[in-house]
Amino acid sequence: MFRNHTDQDRDGQEAAQARPSLSLEVLIHSDGRVTVDGAPFPLPDGEAVNVAVLDTMQHRARSAGEPIEAVIVDRQAGYATRIEVTADGSSRIVRHERYREPSEEESSAKPPVPVPVELSALVTQIGQAIDTGALERAAALAFRLREHAARTFGAEHPYTLEAQALEAFAAHKSGNHTAATAACLELARIRQEQGDPRAHEDLLRAVAVWQLIDDLPSAVDHGRALLTTWSRLAEDGRTAVGDVELVRGVDRRIHALATEAAAVGSAVA
Repeated sequence: MFRNHTDQDRDGQEAAQARPSLSLEVLIHSDGRVTVDGAPFPLPDGEAVNVAVLDTMQHRARSAGEPIEAVIVDRQAGYATRIEVTADGSSRIVRHERYREPSEEESSAKPPVPVPVELSALVTQIGQAIDTGALERAAALAFRLREHAARTFGAEHPYTLEAQALEAFAAHKSGNHTAATAACLELARIRQEQGDPRAHEDLLRAVAVWQLIDDLPSAVDHGRALLTTWSRLAEDGRTAVGDVELVRGVDRRIHALATEAAAVGSAVA
């Protein structure tokens, strides 16, 4: 999509030169909306997204007196592109790769829960509560399930971890996204230490739920925990290619939230 001007398509190859110090994050949503660094980006009537974005990048590069880089995630086309634009309008693609959004199943901490007979009744009750919309009851029952499993088998036993995954899902469904994020992150941490590849799935679920947290301090704190967990997984080689863009998005949201929280604090003071 972003292949006009005088670009040089690197298709997955990082440029040898040092990256520009200025950068943007452009997100093309599945419904056609465009945001730049999290803010709505209205398109002039009849103007293509790529033309408008490249023009904006050129203006910013000209103002800054140096090249500017943008990471463009196109959810419609399923691609992530890193592009660099100079003040004279020339551009080149630094990286272009497939981008996969976490699936609905990944986004929502809902795996099969293999539990012993003495716990299966609770699992059944939790499922029924979720299906009938009794979400607070489901969350309370899931908490009981995990607590019982932890006392009986240990905090890091597979039964307990599966119960915790169900607890995270119940918390998410009941609207407690902070608790759901924390539970997914704890699962990712434990499974990473155990060498379990499912740690990466837990991290993706945590990111998906974290984006729904509307409490500023909590969102900032959990966002930083997400980055720490991702770093640990990266050290073990348990991350995916698309994670780089995902992490950049988390980092940008953290900075935006921290700025907003500071502004709110100043206004109150």
